[in-house]
Amino acid sequence: TQSRSSAASDVYKRQVYYQGCIAVKPKSLCQLWLDLSQDKALFCPKNNLQSIKKHHNGWNLKFDQGLEKQYQVVIFAGGYEQFRTLSFLDYLGCMAKPGQIDVIDNPGLNEIITHKNYFVPIDDHQLLIGATFRDDCNNLHPTDDDFKQNLTGLPQGLSGVENKSNFSRVSVRCTSNDHLPVVGGIIDQEKFAQAYQKDIKNGVLYHNLNNCPYLEGLYTISAFGSKGLSASLLSAPVSYTHLRAHETGRNL
Repeated sequence: TQSRSSAASDVYKRQVYYQGCIAVKPKSLCQLWLDLSQDKALFCPKNNLQSIKKHHNGWNLKFDQGLEKQYQVVIFAGGYEQFRTLSFLDYLGCMAKPGQIDVIDNPGLNEIITHKNYFVPIDDHQLLIGATFRDDCNNLHPTDDDFKQNLTGLPQGLSGVENKSNFSRVSVRCTSNDHLPVVGGIIDQEKFAQAYQKDIKNGVLYHNLNNCPYLEGLYTISAFGSKGLSASLLSAPVSYTHLRAHETGRNL
């Protein structure tokens, strides 16, 4: 269990704390980051990416409403719908997983704690707990079963918790099979199969295999799960390292 005081105290490990974490809109947060950035970037909140093809030494992106752009480097940072739409991202195994958070009365806790689940004090009176994982993407309504599951994730011995949710919300997040972010280069599936399929089938150890064949200039940073706002910022330096390696011609 890790805990840090949400009051004015020293933080010894890098982390992110969003006090108003009940309903942060990722799209508006991305727009804010781009507005604060000194670099120019394309932000298309009303355009959906339909296809991407190799174009000379870069990539040609086609959106709906007739928008078309060419870039040397493309980073896919979208959610589950993007992985389902673009065929060369299918192999990543990302999936949509609904989950429920609940807000309960705060029994006097003033620490951020990561336990079996997580719970965060919103203020002196309320506590956010969560988050469950569901397989049914058709049911996006809060349920008592999910609330009970969030309660069981609290550490034993925490007193003063009432069996009542003040607010519940279900949202869908993009996650991977092992619930870890997917960050880095995108492989060339055909070359990957040719290079590795026979060796892996014959039991060759992974550390004896050659470097993976990647598609030049294509990267992904996604599948952040229920802790996306924190995981995305922690994954950003990893993505930047890959981009710098691309610019300098180094292999990671």
